Amino acid sequence: MKKTLIAVVLCLALALATSVLFVGCGDSEPVHKTCYDVDADGICDVCEKDIAGHTHLFSKVWSTDETSHWHKATCGHSNEIDSKADHTYVNSVCSVCKMFDSAPVAPIDGVYHFEAENAILNDGEGAPSNATMVVEFGRHEFTESGKTDGPLVSDVGYFGGGASGQTITWKINAKAAGEVKLTLRLASAVGSWDDRKISPIVLGSEGAPTLSVNNAAVDLTGHTIEGLDNLTQEDMSSGVAYSHFVEIELTVSLVAGDNTVVLTSGTKGCNVDKIMIATDIELAFSRTNNTDRPSSH
Repeated sequence: MKKTLIAVVLCLALALATSVLFVGCGDSEPVHKTCYDVDADGICDVCEKDIAGHTHLFSKVWSTDETSHWHKATCGHSNEIDSKADHTYVNSVCSVCKMFDSAPVAPIDGVYHFEAENAILNDGEGAPSNATMVVEFGRHEFTESGKTDGPLVSDVGYFGGGASGQTITWKINAKAAGEVKLTLRLASAVGSWDDRKISPIVLGSEGAPTLSVNNAAVDLTGHTIEGLDNLTQEDMSSGVAYSHFVEIELTVSLVAGDNTVVLTSGTKGCNVDKIMIATDIELAFSRTNNTDRPSSH
């Protein structure tokens, strides 16, 4: 009986000591020797207190608002930020975080220039997952092999070509309804390394890109994205081949208020620079899927 009593007393003592240990961990002076922070949130996993000298972890992805960009903490301290600074816009794009200037597009000599921007392309049938076109500002349009005497373009790169169903969307708010002259700036990307030429794309034909305004198809029949012949090997590797932009002029109707213009890829690839609208109607431009892009590159 005495041995049994002693055993019970020892068990109770051990249980009491253990309970004191766990309670003590939450006191002002934890009894444990080392703080553990497996989830890197700056809080000790044992006593749930802030770890002195904790180094905050910050996301590599930029967070943004209309005026600035920063990296937010990923360690549980949501009030902590790093590298906050004002946007530095170059050609309407912040050179740091790649955010587009949200200021309204202003017309130049009565023409509104709406860049294709850095567009995330819809994952249509056959489209690669998360296909992205990256804007390149300051490129000169090639008028023929070796000549860069065309206007400056913002070549956004390959669009479509076996990834049918990709889209670029422009949202435009018009103060009044009316007909406007809409110009598409496109370049054929249907090329042949062996023949050293870029083939034309006949719009309206099977596999060509299509255009809609307010969900109504625009007839592109009779328009062609011209190609280039007699290219040199250097042309094929330097960008000449895919920067011979052609301006396709169309007359379309806008309604008062919100308008949606959508360019959809076919199986014949092309490069896209921008759309331009010549009108006396005051237009405002709001960016849509063009800015749903990765925040860092």
